[in-house]
Amino acid sequence: MHAPAELLEKFPPTLIQASGAEFFYWDAKTFTDRLAAAGARVTLSVWPDLPHVWHLFANFLPEAEEASVEIAKFLR
Repeated sequence: MHAPAELLEKFPPTLIQASGAEFFYWDAKTFTDRLAAAGARVTLSVWPDLPHVWHLFANFLPEAEEASVEIAKFLR
């Protein structure tokens, strides 16, 4: 089920982070494209070769901290 365009128009600025290797990459890409088509401000940040929810592995993956920094910058 897809959200109606009138709901997507009202989305706040959105950052979507996804691994290019994960199962949900195409869902993230499709949602990004739909938000952009509706006129919402959206950024898709693709991180190569990382597992889903790599953010949880901050003690092991430097990319997890980098992704958190990207989130903080986006929120500012």
